[in-house]
Amino acid sequence: MPPKKAPIYCLVHGNPESSVFRIKYDKNMTIDELRKVIWKEKIEVPEHVKAKDLILYQVDINLNTQNLKRTALGNQDANIVNDLGGQVLSPMDTIKEIFPVLANKHIYIIVCVPDVAIRRNDDVIIARLDKLDQNVDRIDKNIEDIKREKSSVHISGVTERY
Repeated sequence: MPPKKAPIYCLVHGNPESSVFRIKYDKNMTIDELRKVIWKEKIEVPEHVKAKDLILYQVDINLNTQNLKRTALGNQDANIVNDLGGQVLSPMDTIKEIFPVLANKHIYIIVCVPDVAIRRNDDVIIARLDKLDQNVDRIDKNIEDIKREKSSVHISGVTERY
């Protein structure tokens, strides 16, 4: 028998509380798989934004009572970490590791859709900087070679006159 799916409530950062949506998941689902479901089925994103570009934050916002986190929900300028108590979720974690018990009428995930999907990891940036550094070294060497060549031509020209 397939595992029973339970709902988890989510909200896109800056959207009003009335835009809360639920995702049915299986507890063994990874955060990466959950992110793909959200991207594919639940929210509208610009064409250039891929599932991997979505940033999911773990929060616990009780919708049963009025509270500061709940008040900050619809504010596009609210800081997810400071104002909503969010923590970035690792794509490798499973839902059961992060959310062992879920209460009803609580938002547990804030979805952050980047304006521009230009997220590069440090390894890619470092590799590009290394390549640029190698190119600069090669250019420096070429300049030194040209200077030496020019200097030897000048010296040989002077030598031939005497």
